[in-house]
Amino acid sequence: MPHIRHFAARLGTILSQHRYFVLCLFVLYKVAIAATNGLWYGDFWEHSAVVAAFVANPLHPSHPFFDLPAPHAFLSPYHLLIALFARATGLDVTNSLALFGVINYCLLAWALFCYIRSFAGNAASRSSFYALLFILFLWGTNPWGHSGFLHFELIADVLPYASSFATAVSFFALAIGFGGIRLSTAWRAIAVTVMGTIVLLSHPLTFVFLATGLFCQCLQPDAKTVAHRASRVAIALGVCGALGALWPYYSIIDLMAGAGDIYHSSNLIMYVDALQRIWPVLVLSPLMLGALREARQRTILCHIAALVLIYALGYLSGKYSYGRDITFIVILAQILIGHHVAKMETRLDASHPEMADRLRILLAAGLLASAVTWLLPTFTRSMTVINSLRIGRQVSNQQMYANLTFLPRFVKPGEVVLSDIETSWVVPTFSGKVIAGLHAQAFVGDYEKRALDLNRFFDSKSDDKDRQAIVESYRPTFLLLDKQDTPNWQTIAAQFDPGPGKCRVFENARYQLLRLGCEKH
Repeated sequence: MPHIRHFAARLGTILSQHRYFVLCLFVLYKVAIAATNGLWYGDFWEHSAVVAAFVANPLHPSHPFFDLPAPHAFLSPYHLLIALFARATGLDVTNSLALFGVINYCLLAWALFCYIRSFAGNAASRSSFYALLFILFLWGTNPWGHSGFLHFELIADVLPYASSFATAVSFFALAIGFGGIRLSTAWRAIAVTVMGTIVLLSHPLTFVFLATGLFCQCLQPDAKTVAHRASRVAIALGVCGALGALWPYYSIIDLMAGAGDIYHSSNLIMYVDALQRIWPVLVLSPLMLGALREARQRTILCHIAALVLIYALGYLSGKYSYGRDITFIVILAQILIGHHVAKMETRLDASHPEMADRLRILLAAGLLASAVTWLLPTFTRSMTVINSLRIGRQVSNQQMYANLTFLPRFVKPGEVVLSDIETSWVVPTFSGKVIAGLHAQAFVGDYEKRALDLNRFFDSKSDDKDRQAIVESYRPTFLLLDKQDTPNWQTIAAQFDPGPGKCRVFENARYQLLRLGCEKH
């Protein structure tokens, strides 16, 4: 028995010392399993369409969705990197993007630790554990389900997005600014400038978080004046803007000067029920007052205050996209709260070590009990993945999009496919262009008209004349009908396939692909 107790105590000590690593591994398991499920939706298909455009032509990518000579705001360094990886490895676009979601998580976990270590010192592991735990779970009712938010229910879905990559790079840059990553003055300036440029081009809203953080770090007391520090940051950010303006795939200047305004209306949700979504952070916010005692933590409080101001100005000005800063406000608050909870544990360790041990055991048991309900359903999937790796079978599941993988066999990259708006959102990842998609597109002036026309085409109240006029307006090569979710698909098919079957190119259980105008030949 004494040996068992000694072993248990020793194991408990090791797990406590490396708890951040253990938590990171648990979340990595969740992220990796999700990456093989193929249950992608929403923004994923916009990112994958952009990667597909880069894969087709890295030097001169076409618009990912439309047969238009227009740029796209996602033609970024991040997407170019994924495309080059896909071309080099031969891995398809969806799996390449999914894999980079796993890589982004590893970068984010590392960057978060570096950032926290820059002000927490030797307590970094303990503070990082609580910070990540709170980032994942310290949320109120119905947290936002948008890119950039990293709560447990959403993190695996949004990690492949550019916002996650930009957040990781930003935390690395802020860690460098704090001195948490040791570099000479010259290399520090170069690293921050390069990282800042990548963030600016990959996700401009995250650049706001990075830029405000770098300026707030100028408030740290040392031999140099605040003005001197601020001027150096201003020069570095100015160089970021200049380098960003040289990016050949889209104009960051035009995007910031007005083309990006099309995104504001969809971000009004950032101001809806905000207090209900973040109330646990508000309740625990008094813990952050301890940050006033330490210079670097005071700069984080200033960073939060600056982002709150930007968040408020976004609402007052109608520039609702700046409401996305709420995610960084909450993450920074969760980091500070986590750090001060860790400090409370340290004090408890010194005064009442046995009580501290019991609380750690209770916390570990509670987390494990909560995890069981999620872990059990994933066990079968993990065994399937392991077996697929063993026998050399495809690991990823294509259940959400398997019925569309036929498109490259019949549709050339530049040919326009007319399909319902949900299917159109997925089509360009595989091949072809579309008329409209689910989300607004910067640099496309007639986007709203396109979406209205597409919805009108599939509306059961529209007649043959209406549909024919839309076909003549956009001149698509193919008509793709979703037999499951388009109630009147047979009526539409009869209009454009009078054979019947003469114009039919391909058909499976879900879709029917028709070549338009074939009856004239």
